[in-house]
Amino acid sequence: KVDTRKKLVALTFDDAPKKTLSSLLQAFAEYNENHASAPAAATLFCNGALFDYPAIDKLHMAHALGFELGNHGYTHANLVTLSGEALQKELYQTDKYLQRIDGKPHHLFRPPFGNVNAEMRALVHAPVMHWSIDTRDWTGIDGNAIIDAATCNLFDGAIVLMHDGFESTAYCIKELLYKLESMGYQAVTISQLAAAHNQPLLCGGVYGRLRKATT
Repeated sequence: KVDTRKKLVALTFDDAPKKTLSSLLQAFAEYNENHASAPAAATLFCNGALFDYPAIDKLHMAHALGFELGNHGYTHANLVTLSGEALQKELYQTDKYLQRIDGKPHHLFRPPFGNVNAEMRALVHAPVMHWSIDTRDWTGIDGNAIIDAATCNLFDGAIVLMHDGFESTAYCIKELLYKLESMGYQAVTISQLAAAHNQPLLCGGVYGRLRKATT
């Protein structure tokens, strides 16, 4: 349910699933109780090595809530330093876990640390997702600073980088969603944003923003 009359922003969370994912999901669920016509969702970029049974349960909940699941490698290694075979193993293992949840054989891919090279682009079976706005929530800044970072240079079609695992991020999300609403935005997944803005996502392509296509 994307309201194309609104400006759209893709919220993304790397390093999932971690301990704060339940709080993140609860914030989105509470917001969506009053926004059924334009619910908020996000894209989670997941590390397969974190997939124990409780974590997988959380990812099922995220998928049911309308979140998109993405691939962040298996171990969060710097993938540009690996052989082609090792790189493909990192992606394959995580894709197989995620497929059991959402049924998709391949998933949007965000390389750890944002590092990408030509070999990686040639080997991945998915679009490579960068970001437009880095909130730098991993530095330990508080919730107000995260909200300011996410919104001060925001534009229609932006992709915002945040992380699972930081309490300040989880606890400010509901306030961020209302702030985005007040600015005329709906928070959506990357794939929802791409479809709404008529921007195809190609395997091996690198995307940091998805502005509306113009004719």
